[in-house]
Order: sequence, then C-alpha cells, then structure tokens
Amino acid sequence: MYDLGLSYYSLGRVADAEAAMQNALKLDGAFSQAAAAKHFLSMMALTKNPEKARAAAAEIQNTLKSAPHYVPALMVSAIICEQENSIMAAKQTYEAILARTPLFAPAAKRLATLYAENLHDDKKAFELAKQAREMNPDDPELTKLLGIIVFRRGDYPRSAQLLKESARNDATDPNVLYYLGMAQSHMKDTKESVQTLRKALALNLNQPFADEAKRVIAASKPL
Repeated sequence: MYDLGLSYYSLGRVADAEAAMQNALKLDGAFSQAAAAKHFLSMMALTKNPEKARAAAAEIQNTLKSAPHYVPALMVSAIICEQENSIMAAKQTYEAILARTPLFAPAAKRLATLYAENLHDDKKAFELAKQAREMNPDDPELTKLLGIIVFRRGDYPRSAQLLKESARNDATDPNVLYYLGMAQSHMKDTKESVQTLRKALALNLNQPFADEAKRVIAASKPL
C-alpha cells in the first residue's frame, strides 16, 4: 500500500495516494515504512494549508537537505515561496518537480496559474493548464483556469463551454460568471450575457471587472 501510494502520487493522483498511505498505516502502524508514510501525510496536510506551511518552513528545509528531490517537500517549498511572493523561486521549484515527474498535475496546475496571474505568459499558461487537465480532467480549479486563459486567447465558444462547466461546480464564484458573461457577450448571446453578468455583480464582483460588467449590461439592448 505504501508503494502504491507513491506510485499514485507520481501520477498526480494525490487523493488516491493519501488513501493508500492511510490504509498502509491502518494495516500496520509499525511497518518498516511507517515513519515515511506519516511524513508523507504530513506534507500532504501542509500543501492544503499555506499558513501552516509557512510555519513549517524550517522543517521543510531540513527534509530537503536530506532528500533534495522529495517531491512532497518540494511542493510545500514552492507553496511557501508563493506565500512570500517569491514567484521566480516558486516557478523554478515547480519546473524542477515536473522535470522529475512530468505527469504530476498539481505542479503543472500551480505553474500554469503563476504564468497566467503573475508572469503574464498566457501561451505557457495554456500549455501547462491543458497538460494538467488531460491528467486530471475532473479538477474544477483547472477547468476555471483553462476557461479564463482560453477567454484571453479569444476562443470564446471554448471558454464559455469550460466556464459553464466550472459554474456548475461552483455557482458562487463571481469571476467565473464574469468571464462566462463576457464570453457570451463576444458570442452575441446578449440575453445570456446580461443574466450572467448580473449574477456576477450580485456576488460582489471586484473592480475593474464590476465596471466592465456594468458597461456591457448598459450597452445591451433592452430585453
């Protein structure tokens, strides 16, 4: 079960990896790799809680000193870099992870987000997000990210398709609804666009998106 967990993790199947590690410990809490399994699970917990990850920075560095290629610790290290706004350091760490485990979708997703939101390279962001989604098609965050990137690339029908899928998973995300409404506007689907943008505004859409949504609604013909 321990080896299965590592195999799952190398493929980016994090939930399956965690379950396998937990099952290994349930079967025998004192087996030969029990300490490693517990350490693995502690790394998984830190990736889900960035604030706790920052508090554990010294522990992560100690882990990487003894095992510099240990991907769970590298993931936490990259997340800490993001929290500290060390974007290039985070980028380099995610790239190192993907060089070692090319099918690791979580690193590809976070790197795609960095390219889209911080490094302003939608071409690279698209390539990484598409790659990550192929490995993990059911990830709602990836669907949203890819939908926004595709919108910025001008493929409004594909963007609308992805963002509708994302909205079905979370109908309370104003940014998803904003980009969906704008894609519908570009597709001349005025009625749907106005309805979607109004929903986004009702969810306290941030600036400057709110002003743009109001402009599009005002410019639309009366329904």
